[in-house]
Amino acid sequence: MFRKTLLIVLLSVTALVAREIKPQKIYKVNGNINDAIYKNEKLYVGTANGKVDILDVKTAKVKKEISLTKITDFMGDVIDSEVFSVDVSKHGILILSQDVNGYSRLDVYKDGKLEHILDKKDKLYIVKAKFVSDTTVLLAQLSNVYMLYDVKSRKTLWQEQITMSKFSNFALNDDKTEVATADESGDVNIVSLKDGKVVKHFPGINKDEVFGIDWRKNTIITGGKDKKVGIYDAKSYKSYEKTYSFFIYSVALSSDAKTAAASVDVDNNVVLFDTTSKVDKAKLVKNSSKIVSIIFFDNDKQVFVVANNDTINLYKLK
Repeated sequence: MFRKTLLIVLLSVTALVAREIKPQKIYKVNGNINDAIYKNEKLYVGTANGKVDILDVKTAKVKKEISLTKITDFMGDVIDSEVFSVDVSKHGILILSQDVNGYSRLDVYKDGKLEHILDKKDKLYIVKAKFVSDTTVLLAQLSNVYMLYDVKSRKTLWQEQITMSKFSNFALNDDKTEVATADESGDVNIVSLKDGKVVKHFPGINKDEVFGIDWRKNTIITGGKDKKVGIYDAKSYKSYEKTYSFFIYSVALSSDAKTAAASVDVDNNVVLFDTTSKVDKAKLVKNSSKIVSIIFFDNDKQVFVVANNDTINLYKLK
């Protein structure tokens, strides 16, 4: 009887781990994707060819394309202004892109017009920008200097050097009062968005550069170059790790933080696992390139997996 019960349990676990989910729908845009966000049944996609494509999720069609002014590189060639990150608020669409001499350009698109906020004259190397409120944005520079900037008044509210390590990535908490920052050291710091001061420090599960980070409820997830996924409890300081077979380029959490997602192998498959039991539940397959973003939506019933080419896969979860 014991052996029979054990066999049933083992078969059940094996089936659970092995369950593969294929894309229900495939979205295409006009360039290699660097960043994407979902809001109000639309996908806002920033591409390497200097465009932001706005897709209707229901029809999978590009409804609008925002084109940035081209720039001149150090060889004198006219090239696209590569989009690094994109975000949306009531104030407009925030677009961070490449400017001349390696500097960054920040624009807000609203009512059919592009408004330049920062550019080569400001001599900033910003690599990620996200709205904190309708008009304030968090800017992270390659040097790991963070700035809270008001795009309406054109003023820097605060500026802080978080660590001396090179910036990797950041994730805002649900109410956008704090940000979890990651860098090439593998450590995670929690920074107050009120003044830019570090309020918590987590020695890194990742022992090398962190590529992906997300924060939902009290849970923070990281993924990095050392093939490890880190799970941190922002209140209790408890943490654990899961190791896979390849660099963890992208991670995400469901809105209730009960399910984690991570790109885990050379085939660009994304594993879903239970953050409490730590058990792998399913694998999202048929992704065609390195994963740059994983987005849970529709009350966590569906997932977008965004590849670093022109393809976004839509998965429906049971």
